[in-house]
Amino acid sequence: MNSFTIITDDSNAILELYSRNYQISDETSQNLVNSIQDKSQGILFEQNLAYKKDVKDNGYIYAFVDISIAKSNFISMLVTAILVAILSILAFLILTILLANWALRPVAQSWQQQKRFLADASHELKTPLTVILANTDLALIKKQDESKLKQSLQSIQSEALRMKKLVEDLLFLAKNDTQKENVLNSICNISDIALSCVLSFETIAFEKGIILESDIQENQLALGNENQFKQLISIFLDKATKYTPTGKKIHFTLKKKDNQILIIIHNEGSYIDKENIKHIFDRFYRCDPARKYQGGYGLGLSIANQIASNLKIKIDVSSEQKKGTTFTLWIPAK
Repeated sequence: MNSFTIITDDSNAILELYSRNYQISDETSQNLVNSIQDKSQGILFEQNLAYKKDVKDNGYIYAFVDISIAKSNFISMLVTAILVAILSILAFLILTILLANWALRPVAQSWQQQKRFLADASHELKTPLTVILANTDLALIKKQDESKLKQSLQSIQSEALRMKKLVEDLLFLAKNDTQKENVLNSICNISDIALSCVLSFETIAFEKGIILESDIQENQLALGNENQFKQLISIFLDKATKYTPTGKKIHFTLKKKDNQILIIIHNEGSYIDKENIKHIFDRFYRCDPARKYQGGYGLGLSIANQIASNLKIKIDVSSEQKKGTTFTLWIPAK
């Protein structure tokens, strides 16, 4: 450590100077001694020196230590500490913003879905209401023959039934959104449920000129709710019969694989591209931008997805332009 010692008389005149690795002139030494008054110790910042003053005999002894290195290190540490603090604050702010965005993303998505849901629901309700009001006006015309009156009333009834179905579907989805019910309450024979559903759609398929083939493995059991299993299978069979062209086939397969029951519904002649597959379970979503979707509201697959979630069922979808579309349900076996 660089240091030096100065011994003075009682008038601060320098008597002796002892230096240790520190170059200093007599004039500078005298100026340093003169700059120190009654303080016994302190720091001379401009000269980068720390000192201590003691009384000795008839004079004084001054000890000086070079603090330039310590001062430089202190400044360097201070600058480093300030930079670290600034960077830490910036990192904290960035992390806070990222976490806030991450936390709020589901809320924002939910809000957007809610807005889209309300807009779509309003649109779907508007159309049948318009038809009902128009036919009501026709029915109220006094000079109208009986056949036209009957036609108007039938149209009103048809649209009212469609609205009833839409409201029931909306209530089902709303109920499942607000309260996840425990539906796993009984052991169901999936084979019998599937067979019943297939039989009920055979007539519809026949009338459309579609061949409905089934291969159902018997006595396959799963834990769940019979009504919801039936509704789930019926939704996929309904979609298959609606979008299978005349002369094509629907293949319905039920089999057990390991500890899973697989239900595979494959219909020929229909194709869903990859972009649409991402959204087919969204509410009111329709692959056809013209919204000509065979009289449906775009809620069927949303309901199927909700039922599958309740029953712990996984749904896979694949579609090829030449082969058709396949829905595969993975049901935990009992």
